[in-house]
Amino acid sequence: MRAIWKESGAAGEAPVPGSEPLSTESALAADFWTDIKDALITHQRRLWVLFDDLDKGPGRADVRVLAEVLAVRLKDISFQQRIRLVLLGYPDPSLPKKVKPTLVRNDTTEDFEVTHVQAFLDYCLTLAGKNFDPASLPAKAKDLHDTARGLIDDDTPFSQALNQVLSEWHRGL
Repeated sequence: MRAIWKESGAAGEAPVPGSEPLSTESALAADFWTDIKDALITHQRRLWVLFDDLDKGPGRADVRVLAEVLAVRLKDISFQQRIRLVLLGYPDPSLPKKVKPTLVRNDTTEDFEVTHVQAFLDYCLTLAGKNFDPASLPAKAKDLHDTARGLIDDDTPFSQALNQVLSEWHRGL
């Protein structure tokens, strides 16, 4: 909380959560985020807040409350204009139901499969207004996926190789 407080330009010392019940902690966190937003507006700043390892470690429940309260506060456009929230290692499959799905971008780190490549090809071809046979996409996707796999080495991870291959394909549209 102190680091966020300082980066926002808020005056004085950051509030310190005590041993209050969860509802009081949530209220403190809501007030904290309001103060942060106000400081960001005053100083014409924007802030990215990244919470990592929310699924492990001591004191994670308190940190989760702070993050979840901000997630709910982001329904307000004045918060959206100043703050971006990134949650890594969030232990549940989704944020609390109070958060509008349009405000949430789930990005799960996983291997890129041929089906991901196929979906990308379909999207690009459709967006470009190209006439194409959807039945040809699985083979083309597999070819591009395999080409990227062949470019992997100690300095080039698969995601970078796939980006290179797909960028070249996209330029040829």
